[in-house]
Amino acid sequence: MMTRQIAVLLLFTVLVAAGVFHLKYSVVRLGAELARLDADIEETRWEIATLEADWAYLTRPERLGRQASVLDMVPASAGRIIDIEQIGRMRQLELSRDSIPFVLPSGGEAAFLAKPIYRFRLDHEGGPQ
Repeated sequence: MMTRQIAVLLLFTVLVAAGVFHLKYSVVRLGAELARLDADIEETRWEIATLEADWAYLTRPERLGRQASVLDMVPASAGRIIDIEQIGRMRQLELSRDSIPFVLPSGGEAAFLAKPIYRFRLDHEGGPQ
């Protein structure tokens, strides 16, 4: 009877030792994964800070002003605002937004997207040319 209890106790001890061994290496593996994720987070934070610095540099008012003058851009004026009726050919603009499905002679399907043939160039009077 005593040997059976010792055998059961020994088996239980071995099972507990195996469980602790497995738990230890699971914790080590999760610690390594946590360190990798922390490094990824830090790298992403660095990239965000770099992009924010680039954005701040590129959107400086004096830089944008120099670029606008090089491109001959002028500030928008109230005279450049026009009514929608002045644009004209609204149907062509609507066609260019929505595609029209159709069947090819080969049996395949395609979509037709109309491109407006009317080019808009607003002059100083605000009307299309």
